[in-house]
Amino acid sequence: MESFKEWFQDWAEACSYAQECVPDLSPVKPHEPWSALGTIAIVCFLVWWWNERRLKTTLAREAAAHDAWTPAPAASAPAKTPAPVIDPMRPMSAAPEHKAA
Repeated sequence: MESFKEWFQDWAEACSYAQECVPDLSPVKPHEPWSALGTIAIVCFLVWWWNERRLKTTLAREAAAHDAWTPAPAASAPAKTPAPVIDPMRPMSAAPEHKAA
């Protein structure tokens, strides 16, 4: 802890001597083209996030509206099985056709 105290004391003395108390952050600051690409990436992410949030709320609202208008099924009504669908491309006879040789 003593070393941190000494470092802050030295920094405070240098700050008061130089009349500049803002530390130099130029090595940390991104340079071109990275700052522009980073800004574009952040804007794209925010637009995507905002769109996803709006989609979720819209879909939830539509589902709630659909559930409100859909009547509840009767408990006493038996479930109906669908009728079999006949394929129009398949021949109706089950017996194989014999062709003369």
